[in-house]
Amino acid sequence: MAISVISFYLISGENSALSAFIGSVVFIIPQQYFAFKSFRYMGARAAAKTVQSFYSAESSKLLLIAMGFALVFCFYKQVDVFALMTTFIVLVLTNGIYPLLTAK
Repeated sequence: MAISVISFYLISGENSALSAFIGSVVFIIPQQYFAFKSFRYMGARAAAKTVQSFYSAESSKLLLIAMGFALVFCFYKQVDVFALMTTFIVLVLTNGIYPLLTAK
């Protein structure tokens, strides 16, 4: 996240850096909500609740992401869409690829 924000700041200026930061926030907050909500139940006895909480957390996460983008496009008129989306997509890809790279 910081590398993206700094890169956009050096290349395009403050507006792009702020847009990159907002793109990372739009990813991180729903992801944290997903982690909090999906891992409330542990153990074999709570398997059904765990599965249900995963489905609920994932749908809530998608709604939070959609609301985040809607808020950005409604209230931040000077958004650099390229910086916003690039940072968001890099974080999504990193989130998916990193566990594969670190698995032993």
